[in-house]
Amino acid sequence: MLPLLLSLPEDYPIVNNELIELWIGEGLLGDTNNVYRMREEGEYVLGDLKRLCLLESGLDDYQRQYVKMHDVIRDMAIWIARDYGQRENKLIVIEEEEDISAKMISKWGEAKKVSIWGEWIQNINQTPPRCFQLKTLIVRETNVMEVPRGFFESMAACLMVLDLSNNNNITSFPEGICNLISLRYLNLSHTCIRELPKEINNLTRLQWLLLDHMMEHILIPTGAITSLPLNVFSMWGLNLYKEEEMVEELGRMQGLTDLSIKVCESSSTLKIFQSFQRCIRRVHIESCEGLTHIPISHSLKGSGNFSHLEVLNFYDCRMLVKMEINQGIGQAPNCYCFPSLVEVLIINCGFLDLSWLVHAPKLQSLIVAQCNLMEKIIGDGIAREELAASGLFSRLKSLRIENLRKLRSICDHALLFPQGVKFSIFMCPGLKKLPLDSNGMRGSFSIIGDKGWWEEFEWDPAARVTFEGHGRGNKEEMTYGEAARKMKDDEYFNIARIGFLASGDE
Repeated sequence: MLPLLLSLPEDYPIVNNELIELWIGEGLLGDTNNVYRMREEGEYVLGDLKRLCLLESGLDDYQRQYVKMHDVIRDMAIWIARDYGQRENKLIVIEEEEDISAKMISKWGEAKKVSIWGEWIQNINQTPPRCFQLKTLIVRETNVMEVPRGFFESMAACLMVLDLSNNNNITSFPEGICNLISLRYLNLSHTCIRELPKEINNLTRLQWLLLDHMMEHILIPTGAITSLPLNVFSMWGLNLYKEEEMVEELGRMQGLTDLSIKVCESSSTLKIFQSFQRCIRRVHIESCEGLTHIPISHSLKGSGNFSHLEVLNFYDCRMLVKMEINQGIGQAPNCYCFPSLVEVLIINCGFLDLSWLVHAPKLQSLIVAQCNLMEKIIGDGIAREELAASGLFSRLKSLRIENLRKLRSICDHALLFPQGVKFSIFMCPGLKKLPLDSNGMRGSFSIIGDKGWWEEFEWDPAARVTFEGHGRGNKEEMTYGEAARKMKDDEYFNIARIGFLASGDE
């Protein structure tokens, strides 16, 4: 596993998911079509490497987990990966423009992995020699505009992993890619490529095709990818060209098990919730005019479950008032409709409530904003016992609600939130309390809210808290009663974060 990490520039962080995907592409996590099982195995391996102090971990600006390798460990691991220094060219990492000279690129004939990485790389104007051993080629986060004709010719029979992501200046699909007959993994995310060639169907072993956050709309010719043995197809953050036709094609790809897409047509949305249960992992639904409700046929035997759905976004669907699950709502579900759902975002929609979230026991992040009709997050008709049995919000890490003018309640019953949960509440004047029990809530949690909301919130005045006024940065420990008075009396504070300490910390 470590050699792929060594392909990164020194002291460079890489997001966990991206690293695991590259591992899978290289076949390092087993030769199986079960992408989800391999992802779990990858997380396990990462955990082991961190426990052995071979990797450092952290969070990036987008709160994504990343890992990087300490310089000393990296130097030692590179020495080992190069057969204890006997094969210096087995692993080649290029971070400077001069390293792509004719002399340097001639060494690729011995390489198994080559990484060209970094903004200092402006041009690739050399064609490598015969690269019969090259399995992985990464050209990432450079300022390269194109690769020369014939660049991929000598590696056509052996290359398995090609990552061209985050090259904003690449605008056309390098034609030689279609001759890479052993290619399993192709990542073109964050490029400006506008069209895939129909010859991409020559890649008869391609299992991963990633086109996330492309800078331009990308045209995929009709039928170009339907014959490919894709397990993973992702166009996250990008509108589909000829959306209805594309969704129909994706629905016919029987090997597809991991799909991430954005849709803007009501017909596409309904088709996803009717026919894509087996493969949808992330879906963003935006501006679907005329979409009033989404019916879901949910079987308590599990055949209608969205087993792999992790991310669900609704944006600007103003007429959408409910998610209609035909079994489970109103009773404690013993088979959840959304057993893997961890992230939900709902902005500017017509939902009256989100009671269907009782089917998402693993939910970690919930954002709800600008839903003008919503009076409750969890509606009436679900008894306290049924809520407890559903595990609603029992794994929640963050809940952000904003500009919900009619909201009066998150839930009428107190819920068991996990320790450390973070609440963010803004412009919700009708919300007077949270579904928390000051006697039963013994774990730590925090709330960030505006001045008007804090004036209405009631809590045990003797409880120990930390107070942090927005803009001042310093954090003070005090009682909640003192914090409430401080927030009320000091005109400077418009927003404050209050951390409620666990009973053992008081």
